This record gives sequence, C-alpha cells and structure tokens, in this order.
Amino acid sequence: LRGKGRLAGSTLDLSELDGKLYGGELHAPLRVDWKDGIRAKGEARVTGVEIGPIVKLTTQSASLSGKLHAHGGYTLAAKDAARLVDSLRASFKFQVKNGVLYNFDLANAVRSLAKEGTRGGQTSFSELSGTVNLVGKNTQLRDLKVASGILQASGNVDIAASKKLAGTVTVE
Repeated sequence: LRGKGRLAGSTLDLSELDGKLYGGELHAPLRVDWKDGIRAKGEARVTGVEIGPIVKLTTQSASLSGKLHAHGGYTLAAKDAARLVDSLRASFKFQVKNGVLYNFDLANAVRSLAKEGTRGGQTSFSELSGTVNLVGKNTQLRDLKVASGILQASGNVDIAASKKLAGTVTVE
C-alpha cells in the first residue's frame, strides 16, 4: 500500500492511495474531515482482484471466485465514529470474470423449477456484472447479469442488514 497526501488542520486529503491486493490493484483516493463530526468521501477502482478471499471475509453463506474489476464512489458522515457505518452511501459498478458461484447450482434450480432455489453444487460463469449500492448496512444489487454458457440470468436483489433477501431473478 502506498499513499501520498496532505494533512491540513482537520482535513486529510490522500490524493494517491494505491496498492496491490489479492493479485490485483487498488486505487482509492479519499478525503477525510473531522472538524464538525467525521466526513469521508472517496473513490475506488480495483482491477484483477481475486474476489474469493474478500467474499470469505464478509460472509459464511456464499462463496465466489473470479477476477473482480470495479469502480465507484462512497461517502460517510456522522457526528462520531460509532455511527459512520450507518451513514455509508456507496455505488460501485462491478464485473467478475471467469468465476464460480459455489453452493448454488443455477442450472439445477431452473431444471427442478424450485421456488426457493437449491443449495449445493456450483455455477461456473464467464461474467457476472452489475451495480452494488450500499446504503448503511443494506445492500442493493442492481442490473445483475450472469453469463454461463447458454444459461443467462439477470435481476435485482436487496439484502437487508438482517440478511433477509428480496428481489427477482430471471433465468433463461
């Protein structure tokens, strides 16, 4: 990780924040101000990052592999550090190439016409893309697209802070 910035009073401006991460690269300039509460604003771009280890850090229920390419921005603002997570607003366009979604066989779910999907198996894909919006502790996945041979899927999914899922997915 390498950074270059300027600290002036109650503002830290990291104009360069670059690093190597899980086989890929990260570029994430940011600005933090703590004069009246804490405010942070930044952008991030990752290229060629192996997503599997990152997914394992964030969830026990799903596993995914592939090379992640993503870019977007975020803001945080709160009176104190304890409330920063609730104020998170972020939007990132992403693409995962040549990966596998483990513990879910999308083709088998379609064949069996399961109303709640099936557990187990795996789905290999050439591309998974979409936009992830983070609003506090809630996650919105928009314009999801999965290409897996002749199998194509698209949809929108919401994941509440309680881990409750809602949304629609269309599979062809």
